[in-house]
Amino acid sequence: MSKINVNVKTRGFDELRKKLRELPRRVENRVLLQSLKTGARPINRAIKSLAPVASPEQTTRGVNIAMGGGRGLLKKSIGIRGKMKRNKSQAYVLVGPRRKQFRTIIGSDKKGKQVVMNPTNYAHLQERGHTIKIHGRIVARNPGTKFMEKGTSQATSAAQAAVESKMAQGIAREAAKA
Repeated sequence: MSKINVNVKTRGFDELRKKLRELPRRVENRVLLQSLKTGARPINRAIKSLAPVASPEQTTRGVNIAMGGGRGLLKKSIGIRGKMKRNKSQAYVLVGPRRKQFRTIIGSDKKGKQVVMNPTNYAHLQERGHTIKIHGRIVARNPGTKFMEKGTSQATSAAQAAVESKMAQGIAREAAKA
């Protein structure tokens, strides 16, 4: 995944965090991870809406095979993955291209070996840009679309609100069970 760190400073979470700490560790971890995944959904939608897809004319000319050859593989592969750190109440969520699910066979090479297109191999090039050099000469420049950076900045406030509401709901639900 292209690495873009987003640190959101929150106000008003102190009270929720104290209530969360009162719950058993497993319950605390579950509520924390669920709320972070819920907060990642608006960011995921924004990034997907901004992800580049090669047009049919680019694909027929063979120009933009790096964007999935008009298949929209990069856009389809963007997803959410959440993890908890072991023995700690720390969770994190990753939003970006997923690795294994979206490998696609796009043909074969001269030896008959399958050629596979994997969006994680070129997502950073679409995000940050690159230059194409042939024999040391710069032939083309791609400035990058910054789709992940723009999507993250567009949806940060919505994500923060979603995390806060989901965390409050989870705490209330677990408190009612106890």
